[in-house]
Amino acid sequence: MKRIYAILLIAALLVFSLVSCSSPEPTNQPTDDGKEVTENNGTDEAEPEDALGSERVTIHIFGSRSSNSPEDWSTMELVQKWSEAVNVDFEWELVATGYDEKRSLKLASGDWPDVFMQVTDEELIRYGSEGVFTPVQDLIPEHAPKLAAIYNENPEIEAYNTTPDGNMYGFPFYSIGPWGGINRLQVINTTWLEKVGKEMPTTLEEYKDVLIAFRDGDPNGNGEKDEVPMSFAGALSGYHPGGWAFAPDFTSASFQCPIPYANDHMDFRDGKVTFIPATEEYRNWVRWMGELYAEGLLDQQGFTQGTDQYAAKLNTDPYTVGVGCVWDIGDSFHAEDAYDHYDFIPPLKGLNGEDPIVQYNQGYGGRGKWVITNACENPEAVVRAVDYCFERDNGLEFLEGPIGDRLVPCTTCGQEGALMVGPAPEGMDNTTYRDSVAMFAATPVFITPEMYNERLHLHYTDHKVEYINEIMMPFTDPDPMPPFFMSAEETQTKSEVWTDLCEYVNRRGAEFVMNNNVDEEWDDYIAELEQIGYMKAVEAQQAAVDRSMGK
Repeated sequence: MKRIYAILLIAALLVFSLVSCSSPEPTNQPTDDGKEVTENNGTDEAEPEDALGSERVTIHIFGSRSSNSPEDWSTMELVQKWSEAVNVDFEWELVATGYDEKRSLKLASGDWPDVFMQVTDEELIRYGSEGVFTPVQDLIPEHAPKLAAIYNENPEIEAYNTTPDGNMYGFPFYSIGPWGGINRLQVINTTWLEKVGKEMPTTLEEYKDVLIAFRDGDPNGNGEKDEVPMSFAGALSGYHPGGWAFAPDFTSASFQCPIPYANDHMDFRDGKVTFIPATEEYRNWVRWMGELYAEGLLDQQGFTQGTDQYAAKLNTDPYTVGVGCVWDIGDSFHAEDAYDHYDFIPPLKGLNGEDPIVQYNQGYGGRGKWVITNACENPEAVVRAVDYCFERDNGLEFLEGPIGDRLVPCTTCGQEGALMVGPAPEGMDNTTYRDSVAMFAATPVFITPEMYNERLHLHYTDHKVEYINEIMMPFTDPDPMPPFFMSAEETQTKSEVWTDLCEYVNRRGAEFVMNNNVDEEWDDYIAELEQIGYMKAVEAQQAAVDRSMGK
């Protein structure tokens, strides 16, 4: 499969006319508030009544909401505009906590809403096969032309949303900003580099030399031995709820065993699904990490500290962390001048000069969005309402907030029609502000990095975007895991072993590093993986991948 940038050059396809090809070409012009209006040179016609539905209908949706959002989304400006555009009244049943458990109980009860906002793959397969969920693929061509165009230009996304029985029971959620494609990042204190007379490392050897200098050179200048050369929080790899973004697995890429974004420990190599923690590359990486830990170069509290403790450690005055694992510099460091002191580390060449292999988030996201149940008397109205979400600006508003409110014209972007996130009201942070006016990740959308670049600019991500595009992208995995959909049997086979498998890998990975003994314990470790049944998970996923590739 080609890299995602090569297959998602379709932003222009989402802006198309509803007039016939013989009508004059419409032109889009931005208004003062940044919204775009369409002029048809005097040929505007009202939306045909049958396209909107001759009768207004009500749709009951069961879903989740942020605790910062309104209890009734019908009060939101975006929902009111959406409702009028598609001739539908939305009746929201939203829970702020415990959605997964409450959804499971509701599914089992037989008391179903018209729409579940989100369900799991396993639920799609089970309840789809039982007739609880309504297939939508035959409704899309007539009632969802925007989504039909997306599927036509991106057949891999259509395939990703098709269950093994050949039906589609949900709609896609695809949203990836240019800042979000690569998440295994580390930053380094550049002020400390100057203090110890070192350059930005480009190899694992240089990286270790820098950590030694940070340990021994008192780079923060306070006369105390309080420096932590490299800090992190959570498990060795990404499978750690609440702390995965701060795991120390950035350097796994240098051993050619990068941990997937989805935290599932699976890789795709030469057509074969591979369980990374059972490979020699993983063993080599863990051995090297154990050496760093034994020499006091890794945070001795890293495997046990929580994310709050980790955040506090990053923000001491003076700084005490030389290298940290972050989502972005501005997110993890509170000081306004943090960018003056920290910068991203480039991918590091391996111990034998090998190029690193970096995992890239392909952004497929959830596929069980807005699943229609057989209790719904107007599935066509739901499909029509969902199609509204696949227009670029509508999708951006649902994710980030109303144009003219939270999204305002960007006068410094150098691009006509560009928007930016405006300042939050007093007493609100950006996330709280967004959740109060937008339905972040609650609806299907299709937003590519190119769409963000042409329409919505987030200034505070500029440095990370430049780093990803110019420094990281040349090293991304040329053979990523293809999109796949596991059958009910495959899902059950994998789930039977997966929890125990991941818990064991996380525990043993930390022990290997802290005790610096991976070689002595490796054979017993592999034997235990086999006993748990890791190959069952591999074989189940391999079958799903082969099917998705037409094998």
